[in-house]
Amino acid sequence: MVGLHFETLNRVDFAMNFCFIGSGTDREQAPLPGIEIAEVATIMREHYNTMIFGGSTIGLMGDFARAFIASGGDVISVLLHAEGLHSGSAHQIRCDTLAARKQELFRSIDAALCYPGGLGTMDELFDLLARRANAEIAATVRIFLYNFREYYSPLLVQLDRAHNAGLINIEAIPQVEIFESSHSLRFLLDSPGH
Repeated sequence: MVGLHFETLNRVDFAMNFCFIGSGTDREQAPLPGIEIAEVATIMREHYNTMIFGGSTIGLMGDFARAFIASGGDVISVLLHAEGLHSGSAHQIRCDTLAARKQELFRSIDAALCYPGGLGTMDELFDLLARRANAEIAATVRIFLYNFREYYSPLLVQLDRAHNAGLINIEAIPQVEIFESSHSLRFLLDSPGH
């Protein structure tokens, strides 16, 4: 290890995990043309060794898992008992309920990456934010929100409205790092202090 800088050690020698949150809907039904998958997976692999996800073989979830594996990363599928295993996942965790599944998804993560998605994605995102606000997840867990074509902008406006109405204590909401391209994600990940 002589000659390696601490920053290099941090990225290479210590296992870093992130949770992928995003749509498991078939891409033919929800194609989202132009969404960056391979580029973002490569960037995430530069900083994290293992992706923990819901195990879907389709949609953004399946596409991202394949891209992360192609970048040299490992994946862990967290599945309900009735679901099949992602074809590239060597590791799996089986759960009886959605609540147990979310517990496993967030158990030992260093970051979360949230792509566009439907009700399941929103449920996981808000569960993660609530856990972080209630100190059930370490304050050091970084949360990255892919605001592809302003997908999450209305949600961000609603959160701001709730804060202005006195319904949300803004200090209780964890810092969410919003990006709109692979370039802006790289900037966030490479910024000093992180």
